[in-house]
Amino acid sequence: GAAADTHVASAPRYLRERAKRRKLSDELADLKGNIRVVARCRPGGGPLDEAVAFPPGADGAVEVVNDNGLTQRFEFDAVFRPGSTQSEVFDRIAPFIQSCFDGRHACIFARPFPSNS
Repeated sequence: GAAADTHVASAPRYLRERAKRRKLSDELADLKGNIRVVARCRPGGGPLDEAVAFPPGADGAVEVVNDNGLTQRFEFDAVFRPGSTQSEVFDRIAPFIQSCFDGRHACIFARPFPSNS
């Protein structure tokens, strides 16, 4: 029927778009590298919130005050601050998910912050 004809007619366009997306993804990986590290700082309410700071003008940095009162700076490809939404996080990792559909390997590692309670 008409639906099958439309499907068959759109297959070459789909394959072209898929090849184009894969080429752009390869170029992006060449520019940024194959490994990216991002951090998400969730609001915890309590002393941990006071121990973490986000330096102005440094979107990929987090500063943490350790138990000795010394500030340590950590650099990431991106940092999601406590006010970040699930949608913002998804928008950032969506290209990795798409790359899996395009036949590439990807790993998203997530773990909760350990608590002392």
